[in-house]
Amino acid sequence: MATLKREFYRDNIPDPEFWNRVKRLAGVARQLIQDDREPWYFIPEPRWFRLSPEELKKLSSNFAASEAWNEWVRLFSGELPAEELNFQTSVLCNESSAAPELIRAFCSLTLWRIASTPAGGDREGALQCYRSMKNGCRYLEKAPNVIYPLVRFRCEALRLDALELLLEAGTGSADWLEQEVEELQELRARSIVAEEQGFFAYVAGELDAMDSAAHTGIPPVTLLSYQPLCPRALRFFFPQFRWYCSADRTELMRMCDVPAFRNMRGGKVIGKPYMFTGRAVVVGNFIRKRFAVLQARYRAMEILAAAELHKRETGAYPEKIEPMPLDPFGEKTLRYRSGDCPVLESSRRAAPADAAGYSGYEMQYRKVPAVQVWSVGPNGINEDGLGGYDEAARRHCDDIRAIVRIGK
Repeated sequence: MATLKREFYRDNIPDPEFWNRVKRLAGVARQLIQDDREPWYFIPEPRWFRLSPEELKKLSSNFAASEAWNEWVRLFSGELPAEELNFQTSVLCNESSAAPELIRAFCSLTLWRIASTPAGGDREGALQCYRSMKNGCRYLEKAPNVIYPLVRFRCEALRLDALELLLEAGTGSADWLEQEVEELQELRARSIVAEEQGFFAYVAGELDAMDSAAHTGIPPVTLLSYQPLCPRALRFFFPQFRWYCSADRTELMRMCDVPAFRNMRGGKVIGKPYMFTGRAVVVGNFIRKRFAVLQARYRAMEILAAAELHKRETGAYPEKIEPMPLDPFGEKTLRYRSGDCPVLESSRRAAPADAAGYSGYEMQYRKVPAVQVWSVGPNGINEDGLGGYDEAARRHCDDIRAIVRIGK
């Protein structure tokens, strides 16, 4: 508990009023991207959802006129204060936190704000929103529980989407872009620490749940339920069960030393009947995979930014880039292409004449002039940079890429 508290607060004083204010602003700001039929906020892939010029212009006007949105951007323009959380035994797993969802909502809205930049023309305002977005992502590097690193993964993906949109719009100077490359390199190093903190936080939560149950018993489901026996009392009836619980807890304690556990003991736990430890290993592998995806995209974005700097200096993207960094997935390097690149775009499906109020979406496979850098992804198959469900091929693609459409 002391370690989690120290890592989360980092000598910062909690400010519950700040987060209550953000919560109130969020309820108002989300309304600004709704039209008569549906909220754009819930569209799963805003980076590749096509809006008409009229819709983009309306979206830009809505953002500019929203006092709640502008106030939200201002609040996130500096370092975000800590949220007030309770790091005490028996309450850690039940501790609710509003900050991750609020930051995720802000990042999603910011992506729409930046997407509307060509229609509105406020490039400096777009950069300010992007800087606030980065501050929110930086806050999520603190890991009081397992939810934070997973939400951070999503928010970082949205931030990199926003950076691609800024490059497409020609926003930002060469100096700004060079600084972004340096920050991406720093993020790659920090993400390793964030991954381990997320795994440690999950193990601490599992230990807290086990110890709480061992001392207080599992609470009744309903008022008519019998209070179950405290697990420690089972030593009188089921000594084998007590032994397994003790061994399970011991393995969980070993997992608190994250690097040593993964290097020496992680693979030996799966075959044993340890419920909590086995679940922690599964969650740890999931977290590690997600952060490997993030590492691949950081590397791809660094190369894409270098290609953009080359284009600003010479007037054209390079035909090839050498040397290319290694692909985190597979034994080859990342791949680069300048020219026609495949994309999967979503758009509103045409409404049938006899279906009043009908709305829906469809995915379309197209090739567009672009420059992209991509990894083959976890499945190790080169799918030309595609990620998502390809209806034409009838399969899921998991390539990880950074891409900027040319001439957009």
